[in-house]
Amino acid sequence: MSEIVIRHAEPKDYDAIRQIHAQPEVYHNTLQVPHPSLEMWQARLTEQAGVKQLVACIDDIVVGHLSIQVTQRPRRSHVADFGICVDARWHNRGIASALIHTMIDMCDNWLRVERIELTVFVD
Repeated sequence: MSEIVIRHAEPKDYDAIRQIHAQPEVYHNTLQVPHPSLEMWQARLTEQAGVKQLVACIDDIVVGHLSIQVTQRPRRSHVADFGICVDARWHNRGIASALIHTMIDMCDNWLRVERIELTVFVD
């Protein structure tokens, strides 16, 4: 397998991110509505205060997405939450681990985040 490259998401990645989130294996485990539009993803991925969008690429193909949201309220400005997904065809190959390691490094060394939260819903 080629090297996993983690980088910030760019406008050219929006459709690939939308396609990953549209996979039944991916959206089934989220609170996302199936069949998201490209316009919705363009709006969601537009630069917002405190939000960083990362993608994992292999051979220039987007295979994973992670979004970090650093809370903007002063009392919780040390807190971030995140969402993550990996293309179903690339599960169990270290993509999510690479994204999470990069996120933790960013939070620890650049974003002044002391606590990272992930909300999980259990059936």
